[in-house]
Amino acid sequence: MRLLGTRYRAGPLQDGRMWYSYELNERDAAGNMLAIRQGKQNGNFAIFTVHNHEPGNDNDRPADFAVAIARGAIDAGADAYIGHGPHILRGIEIYKGKPIFYSLGNFAMMNNSLDAVPADMYEQYGVAPGSATVPELLQARGERSFADPRLYESVIAISRYVGGRLAEIRLHPIELGASELGADRGVPRMAGPEAGRRILEKLQTLSAPFGTRISIERGVGVVRVGPGA
Repeated sequence: MRLLGTRYRAGPLQDGRMWYSYELNERDAAGNMLAIRQGKQNGNFAIFTVHNHEPGNDNDRPADFAVAIARGAIDAGADAYIGHGPHILRGIEIYKGKPIFYSLGNFAMMNNSLDAVPADMYEQYGVAPGSATVPELLQARGERSFADPRLYESVIAISRYVGGRLAEIRLHPIELGASELGADRGVPRMAGPEAGRRILEKLQTLSAPFGTRISIERGVGVVRVGPGA
């Protein structure tokens, strides 16, 4: 059926529940793969990055099209895939010896430090321009849109290469001060021991379906990549 210009069709259940499936525009996908091939031909290291929120900011599983395009990007010559957009952590996959980061979450989210916002944001939240400061507007918006504590937990990924091949990824957990007030909220800092372990254990769970094993060593997540990965 078609609703408001978007075509929908019934799909199979996953794990006994409804799930979303997407189809890429074949022409757009082919154009991206062509650009990756050229980028790799013109450089020594190619990174392909995609900003998408599907199937939603509250879902920590990547959309099916994101998995397809990530693997396709590696096949086309990309040395790494970095996804971003959903504001929360998603799993890590090692595909043909190359890293796929489906989402590393937010590195910083310093909305309370902005001095100006677009005029349509006032309209969106029903606030008259000039009746509230930008921090007041953003605080109200944050209470509705940014209350999920997962938005304030992330990792910094450091990839180590040996002889041009990925050998190891080290994952340093960070937190963005979800409980802080004012300008301190959203500023990245190294996670404490308890929060760091919780973040890394969550990433272990999210990455397991992709066959990625993450060990936790002295507060750091470690992915070791063998020759056949």
